[in-house]
Amino acid sequence: SYYLFFVAVILYVYPRFLLPFVLILALFGGNILGALWSATGRFAWITRPAIAALLLYSLLYGASVDWLLERDPRYEAEEWIKRNISRPAAMEAYGPAQYLPRFPEQVRVQRSTLRGYVEEAFRSRAPEYVLLTHAYYRRITEDQQDDFDQEEFIEHLWTGELGYHVAADFKTPEGFAPHLTPGVNSRITAFPRSQQGRTVDTSAKHIPSLVI
Repeated sequence: SYYLFFVAVILYVYPRFLLPFVLILALFGGNILGALWSATGRFAWITRPAIAALLLYSLLYGASVDWLLERDPRYEAEEWIKRNISRPAAMEAYGPAQYLPRFPEQVRVQRSTLRGYVEEAFRSRAPEYVLLTHAYYRRITEDQQDDFDQEEFIEHLWTGELGYHVAADFKTPEGFAPHLTPGVNSRITAFPRSQQGRTVDTSAKHIPSLVI
């Protein structure tokens, strides 16, 4: 009933929605693994190592989420902003708050969305900094739908045609469960306006190539 009247109705699933299934299936799975562990016969020599390997993989799979949370790029982006933006400045950040780092008080943040035509309005605003998170803009670059000029806007931002350049790029090496939780370990890129003429810290995982 939980699946029929909840999961099947909303038509999308986050990992937390499956926890009730996990608790129930764990009872049956544990019983089956216990029986295989205690079984004797000509395949007994391989069942126990296989079960041990399965349990080890499950442990690493779950622990990798904690590892990614501790090293999430949002922390590094937050520190980079504190080090490099010491005066009041305007920053345009794309994506919901849960995908973005915390911002210091001196940074005036405008949270923007990619809806409709965006490039002309962006040129008129011309913020001093732009912060882009892959967890948000991937829906535009990875689909096959007409996204107005949004995909071109992202490409022009990366290639410098809008007058910005990549100053810092943050991404933690993925573990066993890189995509288990949406938004965790999402690539975050900082773009200052090129004509500012100020020195920025490029030591934080700078990746100059365009990877969209």
